[in-house]
Amino acid sequence: APPVVSSEQINAVLSGSDKPASIFVIESSAAQFIMIEIERNRQYQTFGSAARQAIVLNRGKIVSTRGFGGDLMSSEEGALMSLVRSKSVGTATYVQRFLTSDNRTETLVYECKLDTGAQIPVVLGAVNSKGTLVTAHCSDTQDSFTNTYVVDNHGYILSGRQWMGQTLGYMNVQPIRK
Repeated sequence: APPVVSSEQINAVLSGSDKPASIFVIESSAAQFIMIEIERNRQYQTFGSAARQAIVLNRGKIVSTRGFGGDLMSSEEGALMSLVRSKSVGTATYVQRFLTSDNRTETLVYECKLDTGAQIPVVLGAVNSKGTLVTAHCSDTQDSFTNTYVVDNHGYILSGRQWMGQTLGYMNVQPIRK
């Protein structure tokens, strides 16, 4: 069975460090894990693990990964993030670049249509807040996916379900300390 994060593990992370930490879930395998922030560059936070895996977030949105296989090498999320952070309805272009098995970078360009929904509470660890549900329906000529974000009043994603490509599928992220 895949590892599952327990409330004891969450409490141990929160009491053992004052750094931001998040829980990540890979839906296809149901694997859950906690990562702690190891670096910050303005709005970009890099979370790392002892297994030398890394995930970079932009205000709670995953923008790159390392060490998972089929990694999201980079993304151009500016237009998408502008609509997500402002909780606006609209259309934005979103670019993802993935590392292929033969060590090439594949670039995929999606058109995303955003909708907003209800206020949703987000309570986990040291986070006790609520945010607006923002849904991004993204597609290109071959594929489509739907990302969901719960965005607080400061434009930070409190919880998200995000497409990470064919290898990983969907990954969920939720901070336990921002």
